Amino acid sequence: MQLLVTGKYDNLLLVVVRSLSMAGYAYAKAISDTTIAISDNTIAVFYTTFATFAIAKAVFDTTIAISDNTIAVFYTTFATFAIAKAVFDTTIAISDNTIAVFYTTIAISGVAKIAFETKFTILAMLGKEPRMSVQS
Repeated sequence: MQLLVTGKYDNLLLVVVRSLSMAGYAYAKAISDTTIAISDNTIAVFYTTFATFAIAKAVFDTTIAISDNTIAVFYTTFATFAIAKAVFDTTIAISDNTIAVFYTTIAISGVAKIAFETKFTILAMLGKEPRMSVQS
């Protein structure tokens, strides 16, 4: 752009035009730099938000894992209790069987005693003398 001003204010007008031009450039540059700074801050906020989300997801996943482990411990405890109960019930059953064998032995002994006494009673009734013999 060429100025067609003549006279004593030519230089002043030229200085003003150049100053305005430089001020306009500085203003535009300041707006551009501010826009870039806002953009950089927006990107930083995005990455911070993304990192915060990643941390929240990690905490959530850890909470789920702890919950899963707690459930696994519960079921393991429940299974261990079931095994202990089975061992206890088996011990009771063995004890019951032992008592049954004991009473069966006493009953067999009682039957044998009755049979033995009956033998002597029959022999005595027949007037015979009992003898102890083992037959094979």
